[in-house]
Amino acid sequence: LTKPLFEQLCDELAPYLIDTRRCTALRIECKVLASLSLLATGSYQKPIGMSYVHWLSQPSVSRALRDVVDALNHPEILSRHIYFPRSLEGRQAIMDGFSRKFGFPNCLGCIDCTHVALVKPKKQEERFFNRKHYHSRNRANNL
Repeated sequence: LTKPLFEQLCDELAPYLIDTRRCTALRIECKVLASLSLLATGSYQKPIGMSYVHWLSQPSVSRALRDVVDALNHPEILSRHIYFPRSLEGRQAIMDGFSRKFGFPNCLGCIDCTHVALVKPKKQEERFFNRKHYHSRNRANNL
């Protein structure tokens, strides 16, 4: 994420983030940075907060994450960035972009998946043992 893109994201989320007007309130940039770090790494809240970049308590990271995710899920933000093109021309433009940028012809979208680790299940254990040699569920996220 480039600095200009990060600044644009903060500017776009600012109207939807809770501003308590307290002198100890976290700045929007800090909330967004901590939340992006957590979402990007899949780490736990405490290590993210204690990193040399953030120096936040776990409850502060938790509140920041809640605020940022709520802002990202605001209908005005969602409708601006997540939509399915209704016209053939719009769909073709997306397919052309995937083909040009990634070499995937006729692709209209993609998903991202991640393995969420599990304790070894008592029943049907083999269904949850993945290629990385641990038990997990594969979770898909639409992009």
